[in-house]
Amino acid sequence: MNKSLKNREFNNILIIKPSSLGDVVRCLPVLAGLRQRYRTARISWLIRPDCAAVLENSPNLDELIEFDRRHYGRIGRHRSATIDFLVFLNQLRKKNFDLILDLQGLFRSGFISWCSLASVRIGFAQAREFAPVFYTHRVNMGRKSEHVVDSYWRFAEKLGFGELPKTFEVSINPEDELAGQGILRQHLSGDGKFMVMLPGGTAPAKRWSASKFAGLAEMISSRYDIRPVLLGAGSCERDIARQIVNESKCIVIDLVDRTNLSQAMAILKRASLVVGNDSGPLHIGAALGVAVIGIYGPTDPSVVGPYGQLGRVVEAASEIPRNRRYSKNHQHRIDNITIDRVFNEVARILEK
Repeated sequence: MNKSLKNREFNNILIIKPSSLGDVVRCLPVLAGLRQRYRTARISWLIRPDCAAVLENSPNLDELIEFDRRHYGRIGRHRSATIDFLVFLNQLRKKNFDLILDLQGLFRSGFISWCSLASVRIGFAQAREFAPVFYTHRVNMGRKSEHVVDSYWRFAEKLGFGELPKTFEVSINPEDELAGQGILRQHLSGDGKFMVMLPGGTAPAKRWSASKFAGLAEMISSRYDIRPVLLGAGSCERDIARQIVNESKCIVIDLVDRTNLSQAMAILKRASLVVGNDSGPLHIGAALGVAVIGIYGPTDPSVVGPYGQLGRVVEAASEIPRNRRYSKNHQHRIDNITIDRVFNEVARILEK
């Protein structure tokens, strides 16, 4: 069965990976590989609207299909959401996909793949919520410590293009690229160097404290001619940024919630260095080829760290083995990471 897929040609391909932002970025090599393998195929991606900016200018994609999870999450409770979802499934079926890669691996994504009536539907054999029942072909995940980029790449191996190099291709909207440059010019004179700090994260346990980011900004500003810039979005991250600015005894440029995602990508692209928590923008920085330092507590950087730059990760209790991808060992708490440890890694990069 594997051999037949490797030799088979596909003309209309759909990737299902609505979120999260970091996971979408980690799937980019699969997209690039699909385009190289099936050069004339139409390739689409089902994605959540707030993650779409990462893909909207990709030369490897023909179509973005936005999936409003918040709206469709009301299926069965709200008549309009139920009707809209049925219409969505019908429209998806009419696109006549012949290959679907379900990289999300949940019941909803598996169900959507099945409703498409595509002849080949590939997903992880270990996917959650009974999603594998909807697939025609299954991919086995590797060991628990395997990086998720390598896990996603198993789809490439299943389809016969696993020998290709893993490449991250991120294209930014030209208008937002110019807007990002304009935002920087408002705060930096000339060709002033800057570094980006990413104090946000999806969960409190993954966020280094605002006080430590403030202390790090002070240490860096006192030693190097480089300006700290904060990026992020949302009310929680606005509060964190405000605390960093108030506690820092140096100038910190606060751009949290003052850019859209595409403009933030343009700013990340021009940074001398990116320092941040395990978050989507950190992985975007790595995909753009910028030097990044990831600050990791409970999440295992060997599995979800910035791909290709794992040697720059500052990890809580790195000497203590992890038994799972998300550690509950108190020694792996992110607050155990000192400012000095992160600063030493910053110095190592800036002084090269």
